[in-house]
Amino acid sequence: MQSVTQYDAGSDSPSSCNRNFWAFTPINGASAYPEGHYARAGPWSDPAYSARDELFTLPWRYFEKEVWLDSTSGWLAVVDGSARDAMVKRFPHVEAEYPGKATVIFYTNGPAPNDDEKGMRFLTSSNPVERPFYMEAEVNSPMVRLAPGETYALDTRWFPTRAGDDLVSVSDAGVGDRPLTAKVSANGVTLSGSFGVFFPGNLTAYVFDKQGSKIATVLLQCATPLDPIDLNKEISVSPTGARVANHLIDEEAVDRGSIGEASINR
Repeated sequence: MQSVTQYDAGSDSPSSCNRNFWAFTPINGASAYPEGHYARAGPWSDPAYSARDELFTLPWRYFEKEVWLDSTSGWLAVVDGSARDAMVKRFPHVEAEYPGKATVIFYTNGPAPNDDEKGMRFLTSSNPVERPFYMEAEVNSPMVRLAPGETYALDTRWFPTRAGDDLVSVSDAGVGDRPLTAKVSANGVTLSGSFGVFFPGNLTAYVFDKQGSKIATVLLQCATPLDPIDLNKEISVSPTGARVANHLIDEEAVDRGSIGEASINR
């Protein structure tokens, strides 16, 4: 089974594309693919394929390509960096046989290389009116053998939020663009970073000492998936404070988990 989504990579002009459109998924450290990914279509050595903070990153370009990844982390993200809009898709991963070993597939449309009758390589023409700009993000299920009357479901969860093209992490609570930093300042500790959340609630800092005991809880600001969080806030911290973890507390007072952690830089 596949869950396939097409994302509009166009711009305000029908004849131009969005040059700040990205896809992300974690790289498998023990990948079955020599490069950590497999170029199913398009050039093998495409410079667009890159790794950043253990993430495979793919910027959209108007050229047909399909890349397979055997990521085991169970999430992918597609980001419009210009609008700071993001969609995170989470899905189960199990140790099983996957088609072609791929759990995640990204596809971008555009002109494709072909050979003419003389074996000379050329690009197919591309008319933007006839061929819109888009990216596909695909999730594979494992191979499943079904007996008559049996069923199987590929359950996925979708989290729209705000993020830019420098996305570095995804957690149960949200995404991180610019990682959290905690630096001693004149009146305490200044927390900085950029984030997007999956649920409305309050961004809250937990402060821990060197032994790992929580010594303070500080409300930072309200948070909603509609608004990006560009954090730059000074908080009062005991001299025994050694580490800060930002958590999202939702509207039902449920702690959705950490959205960034940092040691206090003195």
